[in-house]
Amino acid sequence: MRTDNNTVGYKIYVKGNNNYSQCTTGGSIQDKWKRVDQKFTNNAPIKSICCGYYHTLVLTENNELFGCGSNSECQLATNRSISILPEFTLLDKGDAQNVILQQVECGGYFSLFLSQSGELYGCGQVFNTQF
Repeated sequence: MRTDNNTVGYKIYVKGNNNYSQCTTGGSIQDKWKRVDQKFTNNAPIKSICCGYYHTLVLTENNELFGCGSNSECQLATNRSISILPEFTLLDKGDAQNVILQQVECGGYFSLFLSQSGELYGCGQVFNTQF
């Protein structure tokens, strides 16, 4: 995944296995980069973007968190009953709703969120108390 922030509105380009809609587009896109036409709230610029094994997160400059792909381990910080988000969806940050996020990072089946004040939040699969 890569972003082109030299153009108005930011463009997201994706490539790879798309079995869990982590690339937000139908079918596999192994062979070439494909642009995702995604507009975030008020066309907010992207602040941080990351990919896990089967999920993708986008943090916008207006502190909104969007996710897509697999939620099998709650790595999209949403209810486990929602197993796949097929397109970028605004995520509820729960107890951290009013926290200003600085950066998002994705691991295989987990996600980390760094606040502007240096607090670290996480969700998803955890082995050996990694958090």
